[in-house]
Amino acid sequence: MKKKKLLGTVLSVAFASLIVLASCTNKTKQEEVREDINEDLIELRQDTREDMRDFKNYTYAQKDEFVRDANEELDDLNREIENLKTELENAGDNISAESRASYQRSIAALEESRDDLKSQLAKAKDSSEDEWEEVKSDVANAYEKTKDGIKQGWEEVRNFVGDGVDKVKEKMD
Repeated sequence: MKKKKLLGTVLSVAFASLIVLASCTNKTKQEEVREDINEDLIELRQDTREDMRDFKNYTYAQKDEFVRDANEELDDLNREIENLKTELENAGDNISAESRASYQRSIAALEESRDDLKSQLAKAKDSSEDEWEEVKSDVANAYEKTKDGIKQGWEEVRNFVGDGVDKVKEKMD
């Protein structure tokens, strides 16, 4: 919930900053707004990194806790993917067709990674003690891949904001 609130705040600040930037004629103010946006996105990425769980540390005796925790993370990843989709929808005509296509490809790749994680979780839930180490490692790898994809998605949002800033600058010149 804390991540969701932080994410909402960061995105609100980013888009509010973009609007403020559109109304700015002072280049110094534009640079300040761009720096604020970048700082907010860096903070979000750091928070995401800190929140990653290490699924490789669970024992077979902790399998139920492992599955519960992994499902909670899966729910968080689903929310992150939906947030990225919402950002794309909200972008409207403010991004180029090329940026939109790239963003859509990234989201599709995230959804594939998420589906792989979901599949690995099903295997973990039904795994035996003999299979545990391998299955646990597969879940951890799928989780890390998806989480890294989320970070990359937010990096694209940062680039999108930069593209929006550049478009505004072009209109002002």
